[in-house]
Amino acid sequence: MTDGFRKLIAEAENKRLQPLWFVTHQEGIRNSCMKVYPTSNIRNIALVSHTGAGKTTFVERMLYATGAITRMGSVNSGNTVTDFEPEELDRQSSVSTGIAAIEFRDGKLNLFDTPGYMDFIGEVNAALHVADSAVVFIEGVSGVEVGTEIVYQEAKRNNMPTLLVVSKMDRDNTRVTRVLNSISEHLLDERRLIRLQIPIGEGPTFKGVIDLVNEVAFMGESGERAEIPERFAEEVEEARMELIEAAAEGSDDLMEKYFEEDTLSADDIIRGLQGAMEQNLVVPITFCAAESGVGTDLLARTMQRLLPAPGTRGGFKPYDHTGERVEYAISNDTPLAAFVFKTREDKYGKTSYVRVFGGVLESDSRVWDVNLEQEVRVGQLGVVIGKDLHNVPKLNAGDIGAVVKLGDTATNHTLTDRNHPLKVIAIRQPSPIFSYAIHPVTQADVGKLSEALSRLMEEDSTLTMRHDMATHETILAGMGDVHLSMAVKKLQSKFGVNVETTTPKIPYRETIMGESSAEHTHKKQSGGAGQYGRVMLRVESIDDDDAFEFGSEVYGGAISGPFIVATEKGCLQAVEKGPIAGYPVTGVKAVVYDGKMHPVDSKEIAFQIAGRESFRKAMLTAKPTLLEPLYHVTVTVPAENMGDIMSDMNTRRAAVQGMEQIGTRAVIKAEVPLSEMQRYLVDLRSMTQGRGVYGMEFSRYGRVPNHMKDKIINAAKADA
Repeated sequence: MTDGFRKLIAEAENKRLQPLWFVTHQEGIRNSCMKVYPTSNIRNIALVSHTGAGKTTFVERMLYATGAITRMGSVNSGNTVTDFEPEELDRQSSVSTGIAAIEFRDGKLNLFDTPGYMDFIGEVNAALHVADSAVVFIEGVSGVEVGTEIVYQEAKRNNMPTLLVVSKMDRDNTRVTRVLNSISEHLLDERRLIRLQIPIGEGPTFKGVIDLVNEVAFMGESGERAEIPERFAEEVEEARMELIEAAAEGSDDLMEKYFEEDTLSADDIIRGLQGAMEQNLVVPITFCAAESGVGTDLLARTMQRLLPAPGTRGGFKPYDHTGERVEYAISNDTPLAAFVFKTREDKYGKTSYVRVFGGVLESDSRVWDVNLEQEVRVGQLGVVIGKDLHNVPKLNAGDIGAVVKLGDTATNHTLTDRNHPLKVIAIRQPSPIFSYAIHPVTQADVGKLSEALSRLMEEDSTLTMRHDMATHETILAGMGDVHLSMAVKKLQSKFGVNVETTTPKIPYRETIMGESSAEHTHKKQSGGAGQYGRVMLRVESIDDDDAFEFGSEVYGGAISGPFIVATEKGCLQAVEKGPIAGYPVTGVKAVVYDGKMHPVDSKEIAFQIAGRESFRKAMLTAKPTLLEPLYHVTVTVPAENMGDIMSDMNTRRAAVQGMEQIGTRAVIKAEVPLSEMQRYLVDLRSMTQGRGVYGMEFSRYGRVPNHMKDKIINAAKADA
């Protein structure tokens, strides 16, 4: 054994880490097989926060400390393991979830390094869907930011045990008291916030952390054990008593023991905190500085000891072959259920990331894609470290891994046993709030666009695409301007499709407010048999949201049955492009009540034309108007911004439906025209310094005010 290897082992033992491989080259990740871990030794942890709180740096530090990499990268240098997409290197921040399987001590931590920018909330939702716990990073200087609040509440909604980490403790201007006050103020819920550690110093003087469970200090990058400095004695005693009280709430027997003995052992505290966290009673707080390494080893051990293994909190509830929800244990003995939660495309093909909820997924096997209802071949399985896969023969229940070239299998699909099919519930994603109209640059781009968009949406389930029949535009919708800008860049860089983007046109509709009749005679004679058809037709207003209706009151054979059908076809043609601005017609009923045929010249085409023209004439005299799409909008902002938001909503013709204050946040609900919301995201961020967020869903169509109709009609005619 070389001196270098002896030194590496000595350093690992000093940090109380268990090296499971040795690096055989100078930099990068070693490609090798990785050990297969039992379910009880796995931890699936989503690292979530506002952008810039240090999640990626923490993962990088852990990879370096455990020997998975030989040189620690940095976000600013663009050489971290979990940020490898070109867009991430350009922005110097995560835009997709990076995964790192870290072999730590006697187990494995599957860490999900999620984006902090809220345009990429879909990546966070996917990670929380397959993780068993959440670690929320809070930057030591800025404290709790709006993105932190959102992901904290999302983890709570998923009923996940949660750990808070005050990160970047070594930065200038870090103040522990200030950040703890920020946590208490902004992360207010029924759960009890409790310190698990006390930092030794703050800012440049941050040297270590005091572990309140074991009453010992861990100093420096190496995490060496040390005596607790005397000046912290009183604070440690008080904080540890609060910790013991919180742990006692985790189980009845610990509460009885605490009452009898007035204290709990270290093992009792851990067991009590595990129970309290699983019951959503407690959220512990820890401290670290990942760049310098201070506190990171203790944080990793805390994650491993406190956070649950898969199945600890119960089973999973998939759909069975009858469509009913059933519950199974997360166990190797359960029927196979491997859920694809993420898909990534690159020049080498498609990689599918899976979480095994039940059973064992094996390399070189055949499974059943329950969504496609077809057999799929699983090739070589791998566990994930950034963009690299490390071969494993199988994935036990609860584990995370990936496989390449799964054919048509996509995100939200479940791989299962054909004889015992199970379907895991899909990831819940918010509705898009921002849209681009996309236009291919060349004819070659036209041919490639559809497939490229499909592959793009396989990677990102928060992207949607549709062809708007009213405006004849292809609409790409997502969670924000940055999100869509990244998507457009991927179209070019990954799939070779060049597009231009514009603000989408509003898909107005046309309707009427009254009733009117009209007639039209189509007559064409050009030698031989001609064309003749006369239609008398009435239009009536029905509910604005109702589709077009057609009826007949023709009696006595004035128009025969086939010609009435032809008249309806003509009306349907007119409905596609209304007479006042060319938008689709809705909320109108047409009734043909009379007409005339010619024994020789009458043909279906004549009655189609007569029906179309009589419908258009009747519409124009039946008080025509425009309808516009209205959306339910929920805006969440700091309470001090509520007045500005309300004033702004009034200028957007909003109908405010409710307001409430939750902690330090104000929530405004309103119904707003889409035309007023197309670029609201930019305005909201400006008004709230980036702290406001909103969501929107289609509500209904409403009538356009009279003073706006002429402007819209004139613009539509100009476009035409």
